[in-house]
Amino acid sequence: MGEDHPLVIALSGDWDIYRRDELEAALRPARECPEVVLDFSAVTYADSTVLSALAVMRKERVARGYPASRVVPSASIARLFEITQMSRLWPCFETVDDALRSFAGTPNPNSA
Repeated sequence: MGEDHPLVIALSGDWDIYRRDELEAALRPARECPEVVLDFSAVTYADSTVLSALAVMRKERVARGYPASRVVPSASIARLFEITQMSRLWPCFETVDDALRSFAGTPNPNSA
């Protein structure tokens, strides 16, 4: 999508080191778009490969002055974010629609 509309990146299934290249390719557009929703609601497993890729993506987005990507986590992603405290870096929502609505008038939490 263009700069006028949020980009939604949806992942499903298991994500680990064996899918690292595929993950990098899937997340690459998030580095160029100001408003991004990461729909992980169908992710059944994720390891530190996902956390690492998200950290790199966040660093690049912060450097561009973009707001935090919104995340729609599955139960396993929500647990991973809770354990690692990454939920402090990414606003989490129950649905993609909720995440999309959150962009209107929201301050940039990455600037803190």
